[in-house]
Amino acid sequence: MKGTLYVIATPIGNLDDFSYRAIETLNSLDLIAVEDTRKSIILLNKYNIKKPLFSNHKFNELSNVKFLIDTLLTGNNVAESICKNIELFLTLMPEIKYMFGFEHNHPHHHLDVWQHTLEVLNNLCVNDLELNMAALLHDVGKPFSYQDKEVRNFHGHCEISCEITKKILKRLGYNKEFIHNVTYLVKTHDTIIEPNNLDNNYEMVRKRLKLQYADAKAHHPDKIQKRIKILNNINDEFNLIKDKYKNI
Repeated sequence: MKGTLYVIATPIGNLDDFSYRAIETLNSLDLIAVEDTRKSIILLNKYNIKKPLFSNHKFNELSNVKFLIDTLLTGNNVAESICKNIELFLTLMPEIKYMFGFEHNHPHHHLDVWQHTLEVLNNLCVNDLELNMAALLHDVGKPFSYQDKEVRNFHGHCEISCEITKKILKRLGYNKEFIHNVTYLVKTHDTIIEPNNLDNNYEMVRKRLKLQYADAKAHHPDKIQKRIKILNNINDEFNLIKDKYKNI
């Protein structure tokens, strides 16, 4: 299944010690990461496993970390892939752990911050790394920006989420353009779009609208109609003026 990471132990000495389950799993994969392709190919050839290999070791660790994240965030079911490989994500992005079980305590939300995030990813259902990364991190700042009154509010959470996202992506070695685009989506995901006064190019604002739709649909079912109506109106305006902006 695309977007699923398996860790498979290989025989130390006798190649015949390799298990049937390991062979079956390797044959089901899209690609295989190994420390030394020259040694691993001997084992794979013995069991007629014909899959693309790439080398993964301490000298190319950072670039391969990005490759694994990118693969998991562009699979068939991103939310499921994240949950199946949550230890990997927690190792690489420890900041996300604070979202787990953190309640919104607000009538517009029925899920905690982490479950809401997964629902946003499910609603997106796109093979777009920038959008899925932004969806994963769009509320990462909420546990650090809440105000408890009659209900819990999160004033400033977009800006804090943006700063945390920037730190995570820089640490993982993403390029400036990717960081700029993802942090733009995170920072503006809760700001109403003005189609006649775009603050970015047409493609990025379209992505922002997709994220806002996915976010709105992850709110309490009894509270989403107003949000969806606003977004539908914005989408209609976009369709009327798209020729004006699509080449900006």
